[in-house]
Amino acid sequence: MFNLFKRRIPKELFHKDLPSRERITLVIEEFIEPALTDAGFTFKRRDLEFHRKRESGVREEIKLFTHRYNSKATGQAMFHPQVTLGYGPFDRFCTKVFGSKDPSTVWYGLPSELHGSTQDFLREGYYDLGEDDNRRIMEACKHNVVDVLLPRLNELSTPESLITFLGELPTPEVQTQLLLAAMNTDRQAAEIFFAQYEADCAKDKDPASRTARLERFRKIVEAVQ
Repeated sequence: MFNLFKRRIPKELFHKDLPSRERITLVIEEFIEPALTDAGFTFKRRDLEFHRKRESGVREEIKLFTHRYNSKATGQAMFHPQVTLGYGPFDRFCTKVFGSKDPSTVWYGLPSELHGSTQDFLREGYYDLGEDDNRRIMEACKHNVVDVLLPRLNELSTPESLITFLGELPTPEVQTQLLLAAMNTDRQAAEIFFAQYEADCAKDKDPASRTARLERFRKIVEAVQ
């Protein structure tokens, strides 16, 4: 028989009287910032961003995106971490091949995509400090960012390590793997990734676009010495 009078354990809500963005900033400073700054990241408080650039040329940005409808009045304080991974030699290679001078992205994704992460307390991709127990939210977020993401980022320093990382994602980034292999003058690996890319392109419903993209990447592979 159900106990209708069972005592509910109250949710722990941090800084609940503050505006939503300030609440998010404070919990990030309390739970996430210490481990990331110890690992060499710089925290830009105003932008809610962590940045790190390493001697290997790898650069990382972890940005905390906030929900457009966050409000102190409603108590909604939603956020989620997003990661951008870049690599200096890859930038230069893409400039040479494509002519673009903008930094190129090796990976843009979520810590919650990685093997070993948890989906706990994510509501349509966001954590909400106004909805769930804040300590449990931040423990889940810290697990994904500090325990899962950070060790993987620390392993990345070479084209080979980046290629391996991209291959472990739920949806492997084959196009970027191909470019990294070509940059690394690994013709055999580039050909393998091109075959995978060709199979992916076969699903494209626009024949003209498919042909143009395949030809472009075929030339990149053929140019590898």
